[in-house]
Amino acid sequence: MRRTKKGRAESKTKVTPERSAVMRAVKSTNTKPEQRVRGLLRDLGVRHNRKPSKLPGSPDFAFASLKRVLFVHGCFWHGHHCARGARVPKINRSYWIGKIARNVVRDRKVASELQSRGWKIMIVWECELRDEAKVKRRLRRFLPRPHTLLPDLPYLDAVASTLSEWTNAEDAKAYDKL
Repeated sequence: MRRTKKGRAESKTKVTPERSAVMRAVKSTNTKPEQRVRGLLRDLGVRHNRKPSKLPGSPDFAFASLKRVLFVHGCFWHGHHCARGARVPKINRSYWIGKIARNVVRDRKVASELQSRGWKIMIVWECELRDEAKVKRRLRRFLPRPHTLLPDLPYLDAVASTLSEWTNAEDAKAYDKL
């Protein structure tokens, strides 16, 4: 494989106009898997930022208040170990093996950078979306509810103890008579 003047890899095989049109149609944002995950997040009532530009790797979804990011990876493009991710095109095989390997290395570097900044990461693979209920459970565990994020405040303990004193059996009986 040789390089062009601009440093791009140039294949020995001629790319057909049909293949070129197919590759041009591949989207990088607002893909069907992303749309499905967005629907699951909506079902869970979770607010998020789409494609935050200031974070490394441009995560698909960011939850700044939780310091969590979510990537939706296509199995082929990010080298997943499933059947679709393990498939390598027959034409220009060496190019695709190198391309996907570079994507995997880049993904690991981005994950390391985000983790060093204190962000937690979740990856949803395209093949996992076959079982949306399972993905929804994973999202629920990854994104805690707001009430679980309350800081440990001493006055909350005082309020809780006051409430527990008020709700003794005699008070409950008196309340029932009202």
